Amino acid sequence: MLLNEDIWPGETPWYTMKFETDRDYMDRFYGAKQEAAGLVKPRRVVEIGVRCGYGGLALMRGAGWPGVGIYVGFDTLDEVGELGIEWARRILAPWSSTIFAPFDTQSVDDLLVEADFVHVDGSHEYPCPLHDLQLAARTTAKHILIDDMNMSGVQRSYREWTVPHKVVKEWDLHSKESGITQKQVLLELT
Repeated sequence: MLLNEDIWPGETPWYTMKFETDRDYMDRFYGAKQEAAGLVKPRRVVEIGVRCGYGGLALMRGAGWPGVGIYVGFDTLDEVGELGIEWARRILAPWSSTIFAPFDTQSVDDLLVEADFVHVDGSHEYPCPLHDLQLAARTTAKHILIDDMNMSGVQRSYREWTVPHKVVKEWDLHSKESGITQKQVLLELT
């Protein structure tokens, strides 16, 4: 769960509104990430799509709080810019954390990092999620959390991804306030 002090003061109006008016949904959304990491207790977390660091923070809290583990994030800076990434660096500082930004995962064939767990939450437009899933599978990770599985580009990418795996857990999240539906899926590579 995110605390009020975890929220970037320069956050976009949409996110600010979501935290203020639909806190239950936001707690469940980030709580699913924290639960996923808590299920597998990774020591090295990689995140594709950092934004302001909220997902990374939930993952690291699930993995162990404070200071347990290593966090490596990659972000294009397209959505929140350098100030959002600086906020992510600040809230992830209790862990050994490194954020590469600007960094376009679509322009590389390998992330060249070791990982136990990869959170795929970059671009949701096909074929970007497919490429990010392939990058995640090329790490040493045994677990991958896919965000936004309700979006068509992510669904198509997942269907075309051929790496052997099994589903560990799925979270279907719905907001009564705003009507938002979101799905996250935790996979174990086999």
